[in-house]
Amino acid sequence: MAPHAEEEVQFLHVTSTAGTAIEQWALRQLGIRWGHENRALREPAWGLLSFGGATWGRAERWHMPPALLLASDHRHKMPCISCAASADPSRRGPPYNGTHVFCVTRHPVCRCVSEFRSVSSKPPHAWANGTFATWDAWLNASLRRVGGTAPSLAHNLPVVPWYSCDTYLRFEHLQADFTRFVRRRWPSLTPEQTVLPTFRHSRNLPYNVTSAQLHAIASVFAADMRAFGYTLRDIPCSLTSGPGGGAA
Repeated sequence: MAPHAEEEVQFLHVTSTAGTAIEQWALRQLGIRWGHENRALREPAWGLLSFGGATWGRAERWHMPPALLLASDHRHKMPCISCAASADPSRRGPPYNGTHVFCVTRHPVCRCVSEFRSVSSKPPHAWANGTFATWDAWLNASLRRVGGTAPSLAHNLPVVPWYSCDTYLRFEHLQADFTRFVRRRWPSLTPEQTVLPTFRHSRNLPYNVTSAQLHAIASVFAADMRAFGYTLRDIPCSLTSGPGGGAA
């Protein structure tokens, strides 16, 4: 679905789907602040991950599903992902309400690999003190926390049902999709002006995706697999780090 000529457009940053590239492009080409660059999604910077349990966590608000921006922990006045069980995914909190929202989908296996590579490129103290310092440990923890009706982690959440977007672009042919989308809304842009910047992870821990892990990912992301036609027979990324660190 294309936005109307004068309709406000908002980008919803699903993790590990080239969101940073899109945010940087919008700032440079249009002077628009989407996602991480949007001050409305940075103040306060964090949404709560637990709501009454002993363990508390955080998630960047620009990664939070729009419906969860409507729910909050009344003590801290911040969005809480643990309210997900009672949230209506079709509802949108600000700044997404009343706008044409677009986001990017990606094969769930590749999203998991990319999320791990992003996490493992950071110093160990920046992510749970290195608790999940291996692919196996990280994947087990991530799938456990994003599955079910009441997830406790905003990173790596399935797109369906949490991210209700008006337009879904496909990571697998993102540049072509993105060019078509933005030129419909901003027809004065030339094709050259729609080229997205590229980013690479600086360093990575090794990973090797097993058959059992493929099926575990497909199970947790079953709705995404069905909605966007992904299969385990056609996975467009490397399943092992190998020489050079694998796919981004």
